Amino acid sequence: LENSETVEEKNIKNLFEYEELNEITIQELIEVLKEQKELYYYFDTEEDNNATLVIKKKINYIYIYEQTKNRVYYSKFNKEILKEIFENKEILKITHQIKQDCILLKQEGINPENMLFDTKIAAYVLNATSNAYSIEEIARQYLELDITEYALEDEKKEVQTSLFDAVDSEEESNNKSNYKCALYAYVIGKTKNILEEELKKQESLELFNNIEMPVAPILADMQWEGMYIDEKELVKYGDNLKKHIEELRIDIYKLAGEEFNINSTKQLGVILFEKLNLTPSKKTKSGYSTDVDVLEKLKEDHPIIEKILEYRQIMKLNS
Repeated sequence: LENSETVEEKNIKNLFEYEELNEITIQELIEVLKEQKELYYYFDTEEDNNATLVIKKKINYIYIYEQTKNRVYYSKFNKEILKEIFENKEILKITHQIKQDCILLKQEGINPENMLFDTKIAAYVLNATSNAYSIEEIARQYLELDITEYALEDEKKEVQTSLFDAVDSEEESNNKSNYKCALYAYVIGKTKNILEEELKKQESLELFNNIEMPVAPILADMQWEGMYIDEKELVKYGDNLKKHIEELRIDIYKLAGEEFNINSTKQLGVILFEKLNLTPSKKTKSGYSTDVDVLEKLKEDHPIIEKILEYRQIMKLNS
């Protein structure tokens, strides 16, 4: 991509070629992957109510970006092929949201290896204060490419006017969905080296390679394995929490001299600082602050504070 180009001048549909894999091209691509030792891919998933409790989805298609030909290949899920690729320890897997993909593969009896480059985690390490780590945002920030509108096109459902309209609309929607996923694979492939260079500049590559990425598959394993619980004891514990909450609520009402919404910062502020005449230490645009720091300073001034702090703790446990 040329730096002089603007987002508007780039034709998204001409960024790369893409084609469906057949038996011959699949084997050719596998050999290429083994040689270049890097797999840039994206999974298209579909709902699966029979799947494990961890993720109610299964892999529908895989989209693979090949740098040398600037082409995205896509193929319907094939366990044998994916097993050969993803269990190969020599091939580095590069995608977006590796932790979820590890679980999707485990559901299919595939034990993925070398899942050690995630564009989402790389974007997070580069800017941990941001909440924007989507593929669309990564494309915009690192490729100066706005794919948001096109990527969401397939989600815009037209009103069905006839049976024939429904068939045409579904076929068109599938084509758009295919290209959206191919576009994602392309972005993953094009941004890997860019993100790696940015991590080097920020001296964060070691953190990314040695801590953040090795932890992701481990977290996936933890989520996959799960933990045993005693359902009866858990329900019993929840009932006890609800009982304790109700007891605290009654105590707080008695100390306040009236009933009010304890969870409302505004109502609680009025009770504490106007009715009970406690001294406020902070005030916001919407009224008195009742955060933990404020209440901790008032613990010795009135017994209601201790009850409110305990009430909040038990409410968190219950939720």
